[in-house]
Amino acid sequence: MKDRFAHYEASFNGGTIITKPFVVDGCNLHVNVKSDYGCVDVELLDEDRNIIEKFPKNPISCDSVDKLVVWSENIRDIIGERPVRLRFTLKNARLFSFWFE
Repeated sequence: MKDRFAHYEASFNGGTIITKPFVVDGCNLHVNVKSDYGCVDVELLDEDRNIIEKFPKNPISCDSVDKLVVWSENIRDIIGERPVRLRFTLKNARLFSFWFE
């Protein structure tokens, strides 16, 4: 969902969101965030909530309706494969949506 009707928000104390397991269906992860005075860390986890080492924490500090999340490894290797989760760690930030294209 790309609309900004609702959001998750965390103060300076921080907060974490972990998605339900899903199968990646696109090459690029996009997020709609407001973290220009804070940070949103994005991590890719396996179904059991273990970090997939090829996709470690990726910090985002900006205000963007379409920010591309970039890891050093290509996410194409996991498209349509095993279920994964995303972990968003917010500090003084808002997460409105995320999607794969």
